[in-house]
Amino acid sequence: MSFRVNPAVTNLMYAYWKDHTPKVCETYAYAKVTAELSLQSIPPPMNGSHANSLGFAPDSTPHKDLAMLQVVFLFEGAEATEGLQTELKDYIKIFEAMAEKNGVAHNFVYLNYAAAFQDPLGAYGAEQLKGLRDVARKYDPRGMFQKQVIGGFKIV
Repeated sequence: MSFRVNPAVTNLMYAYWKDHTPKVCETYAYAKVTAELSLQSIPPPMNGSHANSLGFAPDSTPHKDLAMLQVVFLFEGAEATEGLQTELKDYIKIFEAMAEKNGVAHNFVYLNYAAAFQDPLGAYGAEQLKGLRDVARKYDPRGMFQKQVIGGFKIV
């Protein structure tokens, strides 16, 4: 998830993480859970002359204005997958609500870090998504990458 840079909100998120994560790790101790919370900046648009496929305006400064937050649970044993997936959804929901309540919410979701339950392509905006679909139809008219490649988020 992403939000507009705000130290107070970042501190709220960290405090929640610090208070709740030991309980999650204890609940799933049999799976040897390692939990990670990371914050990253978003790279600036590469070419300031036109919009990019991520939905950032050419004159935007996401690298200065936005923070990307990633929650990760590393663990052993497939039996913990469903429970930790639920925990992950809960964390994201709570962090998004914190950002919304404090007026710093942003819809950008980094595709490479997105969970299966998220919609990173939808966050790019309708115009950018249409452009991506047009490119896919032009260069992959049979939809091989959409139908035969396992995993990932599909454009069409």
